[in-house]
Amino acid sequence: AVTEEVWNLARNLTTINIVALIAITVLFDILLFHYTKYQKTENKRFLELPKRIISLLIVTYAASAIVLSVFGVIGGQIQDSLWAMKLVVMVGLFANIGAGTADLIR
Repeated sequence: AVTEEVWNLARNLTTINIVALIAITVLFDILLFHYTKYQKTENKRFLELPKRIISLLIVTYAASAIVLSVFGVIGGQIQDSLWAMKLVVMVGLFANIGAGTADLIR
């Protein structure tokens, strides 16, 4: 998901698109956790859900930024910080789905 086509698509995203991508990412996390691991938990454990979602978002966005930097995309071909942030959010969506699934397996 780090091809030049993805970079160009990320460059053209508007603020509304970025907010929508973040909302979709959070929605996928909520649905993933609710309909799998947390579906039959007690209410007191349900309060852990926001912590897990926030930590999942932080880890996936950080991992996406690190990988894109290591590959030389951010800081190399992409110097603009706004464009880099858009790319991290876009790649983070797919990384988040994979990380959420892996979290459920453990």
